[in-house]
Amino acid sequence: MQGYRHILLTTDFTDTGKKCVQKASAMAQQYGAKLTIVHVVEPLPAYAMSYMGSVNLEEEMLTQAQLSLEQQVKEFSLTDVEQRVELGSIKACILKIAKDENADLIIVGSHGRHGLERLIGSTASAVLQGAECDVLVVHTYD
Repeated sequence: MQGYRHILLTTDFTDTGKKCVQKASAMAQQYGAKLTIVHVVEPLPAYAMSYMGSVNLEEEMLTQAQLSLEQQVKEFSLTDVEQRVELGSIKACILKIAKDENADLIIVGSHGRHGLERLIGSTASAVLQGAECDVLVVHTYD
């Protein structure tokens, strides 16, 4: 079996996300794979935006996410890693990036609590069902 060439890591900046960063970094080193880390900011509903006036809260959220991603990359001393912050549906963005970038492995964390999501998490479940490549779900809750 040939190793992975491009690993797409999803992160949410939680302890779950940190465990995933450790796993993805080790796997990227093991396989000599490219590593892309993505954080997706979900858009605010239109009615919420109307209450914000001239404040562009989504822009602030994207800026903060980029700063958090840079901090996470620095915290784990990652080099040669592509960083992406996207605005949109988490599932749709992850699957689109994986397809566009020809990722052959997506790594997601799990901390869900209901039904199938209880076993692997709602985001992990959605990605797992829609992915055209391997998906590694990192179990991170007790």
